[in-house]
Amino acid sequence: MQSLHSSRVSPHPLDTSQNNDTDVMAIAVEARTYWACFIMDCTINSGTYNPRMLPMSEMHKLKVPRPLNYTDFAFGFDAASLDHVCTGDLSGLAQSFETIATGFDIYAQAMSFVFNNGRCAPGMCAPENCPWVPGSAWSQSRDRLEEWRKSQHERLCYPQHSVVVHMTLGHGESFIYLNMLYYLSTIMLHREYFPFLPTADLTPRGPVDPPLLEAEAPPGWWDESARELFNAAEQIASLLQEASECGIPLMTPFSGFCAFTACFLNLYVFRFPRMNLNRSSKAEQLMNWGLEYLEEFQNAWELAGGWVKLTPPPTSLKLTEQDQNDSELITLIQKSN
Repeated sequence: MQSLHSSRVSPHPLDTSQNNDTDVMAIAVEARTYWACFIMDCTINSGTYNPRMLPMSEMHKLKVPRPLNYTDFAFGFDAASLDHVCTGDLSGLAQSFETIATGFDIYAQAMSFVFNNGRCAPGMCAPENCPWVPGSAWSQSRDRLEEWRKSQHERLCYPQHSVVVHMTLGHGESFIYLNMLYYLSTIMLHREYFPFLPTADLTPRGPVDPPLLEAEAPPGWWDESARELFNAAEQIASLLQEASECGIPLMTPFSGFCAFTACFLNLYVFRFPRMNLNRSSKAEQLMNWGLEYLEEFQNAWELAGGWVKLTPPPTSLKLTEQDQNDSELITLIQKSN
């Protein structure tokens, strides 16, 4: 990454042995390498105290061209194709690499909001900063996320279209990552305002522990927020299960984090079904899928060992309504946050 950056900002050529002829393939490979580094930077530094090395503003400053679509990159192109990259349509199936790169930038923005204390940050509970208020930090992140989603071809949307169809087209992994990005970002935004540990009879609402929001939400806002939150967890679990059934067992740290996040939320709504107005009828099955995935995932990545320890075996979760607030669940939730 550093050498690529140096080659861009250096006032003189670093390798004088190279001729001055434009090598369009080299330019295309360099651009995709830059965007791959950009994605890695988003996953490593998003929301942490370490500043991102390649934010989108830096990519624009370095004048890194948009990556070619899969078809042009695979079958070849001419110099005119590189010019077309600057104005091409983002919605197509073959352009999913660029769509994913943009999605990771949006995900990094959402994670930055959460890791910088979210609603607990100074002034974030003021009426003008409540999540339903247009222009608030939360609203800006969500609006950008939804605009990104709407810009995509409808065939890229899960569950409207299945993993198996995209696998036959050779776009299986891209399709999965694109949708996991959308649903994980949705979770991170909505989860920030939900009660940490509700009571058994609590229905969707905002925080019950300080700091509390200083304004009332519009009617139905929390019900819709709950629907989006737990639907996102359901879709991530279903995506990974369908991917496994199709022979695409994703085993990357990002997919593992998606699985753990979704598994925990499915556990949450399984134990507190009224928090989604009893709309999560498949919560237990989805939770079990997540647990099975994490058990397999820890064979590839040691970091999954900690996630598995935080999730109890399915047999220990069959409790009565009176047991909803037992110390086991309290300990589990506290460890996961």
